[in-house]
Amino acid sequence: MDRTGRGIGRFADRGLRRLGRTRPPPRDRTRRHAPAPRAARPPAGSPAPVCEAWLAARAPGAAPQDRAALANLVQLALLVQRDGDLLQELFRVYLALGLKASPAALGLPVDLPGLLRIGEDLAARVKPCPFDTGPVAWQAALQKVELWLQKHAGRDRYALAAELLREPGLAALKPALAARPARRVAVLGHSMTMSLHWTTHGSWIETACEVRRLLEPRFEYASFQAGGLTPARALREGLVERLLLWKPDEAYVLVFVGNASDRESLAEIVARMKAQDIRFHLVDDVRPWAFEGRDDQQEAHRFQRELCAREGGVFLDFQRRHAQAPDWESWRPVGGDIHMYTPGHLFYARELLKFWAG
Repeated sequence: MDRTGRGIGRFADRGLRRLGRTRPPPRDRTRRHAPAPRAARPPAGSPAPVCEAWLAARAPGAAPQDRAALANLVQLALLVQRDGDLLQELFRVYLALGLKASPAALGLPVDLPGLLRIGEDLAARVKPCPFDTGPVAWQAALQKVELWLQKHAGRDRYALAAELLREPGLAALKPALAARPARRVAVLGHSMTMSLHWTTHGSWIETACEVRRLLEPRFEYASFQAGGLTPARALREGLVERLLLWKPDEAYVLVFVGNASDRESLAEIVARMKAQDIRFHLVDDVRPWAFEGRDDQQEAHRFQRELCAREGGVFLDFQRRHAQAPDWESWRPVGGDIHMYTPGHLFYARELLKFWAG
């Protein structure tokens, strides 16, 4: 109604017709909205419901939401293609919600024999899946969840560095390490230099760098990494260029040298570092089993040693030092020998700190 009391609806309708528009139809307030669809539950016999039912029987004192969270995490860990992204997001969500979703928090054994027994029990209950659900796969998935949750909860390379500084054996190194000049250290390497893998709370070299940083706050380091990195890939994917732009004083290189192209590429990387006055170090390997049946790797390490001798670099033959550790066999992770558990990384972090201390 306008101020005169006359209706204006017909004029509005006429204007809308001129514009080629029409009023929307009146809302039918008697129509009921359809209910939102319920989330689909995983089919019976798939890993998550099987694990949740098993946990209800074996950990009846745990909260139902914690049991469901652990079952979801384990199923996603079994799907190894998504454990680097989606699984990490789910860890953060569950921790933010305050859920206790680790095997240890639910009172389960977390030693390898205990996890394997659980895996054997669950593998016998689950139906065939498009991914591995054998006993060892369950064992590895449960261990991944346990170790990754520890890392997300704060036991990471920063915590490892603090632990190392409290060790009596490193007390004698502190004055020498603290007296070293502040440096910019670059790390060029494959996954054995990376702290994100589930097998370790922190890589050996990044943990050692954090020790240096705690002793000398002006110390800086930066990592230029990729899983399975070779010298050729490091050049092709721009990692070397980024490293050089960062202008470090020293560089530590641990890459997979598999063929002649990789050897040529490594020689080029060394030449470019030398041209920028970067003190370079080539590391042979930090896995005790790295040379097992691998004549090509022994040849690659001979090449690296000779390259350092020729170009004025430092060859760190770390791999053989495992013989000093009586427990080195326990460093090999379940399901493969590509990576290494935290105690092995801590051993080689100590070796690097000894090298730095002189």
